[in-house]
Amino acid sequence: MACPIRVYRYWAWRRTAYMCKHIADLFGTVFGPDSVGSGKRVRPLLAGQVSYPAVINEGLRYIETVFGPPNRFFHGIAGAPYFGIPGDINTNPALTVDDIFRGANVDMKKLVCSRSLLPMPPQPWHIL
Repeated sequence: MACPIRVYRYWAWRRTAYMCKHIADLFGTVFGPDSVGSGKRVRPLLAGQVSYPAVINEGLRYIETVFGPPNRFFHGIAGAPYFGIPGDINTNPALTVDDIFRGANVDMKKLVCSRSLLPMPPQPWHIL
C-alpha cells in the first residue's frame, strides 16, 4: 500500500493492525486456528481512538489490502474514548460533582453521535 513517505503515523497505525493480527495468529498456533476469531475462544480486538477514526480505518484498510477481510482476523474493534467537561461548565467557579457528571455526559453524547465508526445508530454511553 502506498502512502506519503512523510506520513509516519500511517505506518504506525498499520503496524498496530499487523501486530494485532500477528498476535491472533500466535494464539491460533497454541489453541488451534478454529479457536481464534469472531465468536471464538480467543477474540482479537483492534484498538484505536474514538476521537480520531483514521487510526482504526487505516489499520482495517491495511489488513484488508494485504491479508483479506478484517472479519477473518478480528472479533471487533475497541476504542479509547477521550472526553472532558465543556468549557462553560468547566470554568464555573462553583463547580459541583453533579456538574462534572452532567458535563461529562454532554461531551460523551456529542462524541458518540458525531464520530461513530459503525454503520448503525450510536449506542448510548453513561458515566457511572
